[in-house]
Amino acid sequence: MKKILLLMLIMATTVFAKDPVFTLADTLLVHAQIGIAAADDIGGKRHAPVIRDQAMEFFNQAVIAITSNPVAARTGLYAEKINKAEVAASRYYHGAEYIRDLRQYKHGWEEAVNRYDRLIANIGLLSGVTLDPSLSGSAAGRGLIDLLSASYKDQKVKMAKLEYENSQLRLSAGVGSTTKDLTITKLQNELSELRQTLWGMELRAGSAEADLSKSEVIRAGVEDDLQKKDAIAAARDSVAALFSADEAEVMFLSSGDVKIRVIGLTFESGSAWIASRHSDLLDRLAAATALYPASMIKVEGHTDNTGSRQGNMLVSQRRADAVLKALAQRKATVGREAVAIGVGPDRPIAVNDTEEGKALNRRIELTIINGPAEGSP
Repeated sequence: MKKILLLMLIMATTVFAKDPVFTLADTLLVHAQIGIAAADDIGGKRHAPVIRDQAMEFFNQAVIAITSNPVAARTGLYAEKINKAEVAASRYYHGAEYIRDLRQYKHGWEEAVNRYDRLIANIGLLSGVTLDPSLSGSAAGRGLIDLLSASYKDQKVKMAKLEYENSQLRLSAGVGSTTKDLTITKLQNELSELRQTLWGMELRAGSAEADLSKSEVIRAGVEDDLQKKDAIAAARDSVAALFSADEAEVMFLSSGDVKIRVIGLTFESGSAWIASRHSDLLDRLAAATALYPASMIKVEGHTDNTGSRQGNMLVSQRRADAVLKALAQRKATVGREAVAIGVGPDRPIAVNDTEEGKALNRRIELTIINGPAEGSP
């Protein structure tokens, strides 16, 4: 927040220094600007666009009023408009913050249900209706709306009855009839109170229905994110469990790619022939690719620096081709793009000064391109 405020102060003193009218609006609406900017900074523009549009509407109305009559603005004439803009900005920030918390925490939806149930219970209490305590979430919201609708109908019937009695009394009331005048006044007051009650019930019912609809949209998005994260975690666990430490090293890159550095698949010197003892390892490599059926796969062959570079490039390409062919025989390339590349000695992962380092550099790397990344939308 401090960073956002500092940025706004700099903008006010430089870019808009020559425009005193805009500077006045910027000054009077600084709290609203900070709230909107802070909400945008935590993802509100993407995840709460409707609330943001409402905040921007009140903000723009206030800006137009201030810029059209800056003298009146200085006297506080537009204080109500400024207050509405600040309230809308604050609501936008808190809504964005709430959605961010739901997206970040796996069990955040339970708290959302509790908050929603408390809101529904409070509305019911204010409206004088008793909710079924066994209901929760969407069911509780629909139950409240049904109860408010039934109560609303009862109140309308009562109001219609009172209006009829009122009209009859008016017809029969004579001039100077004090008792009937008092009765009419009493009925008129009851009618006024009923109208206020009905108006409040309509407002609460509409608010409850809107909150229910918004809550269900948020829940659907959160549940979809959680399902994606669960699927990603399950796939990663499954891939990692396929190989022992002396067979392969599995790496999950920040780009979302999954790289499997195969160190247990060895070749005879200068050869690309795959021994039958590696059949099981190849089966598990194919199984790993099956966890990401829509992704491209890339097989790279690597060598140490023994011999000529040209010779190493050729043998690394032949080995990559052989592994890709073995995966194709196991249906791992069906419905996806797959390539084999010979890298030769150009990308070592260890020094070639020792036999151990050379052994590490002689390897096959299988990369699953654009596999799901944790937290990806």
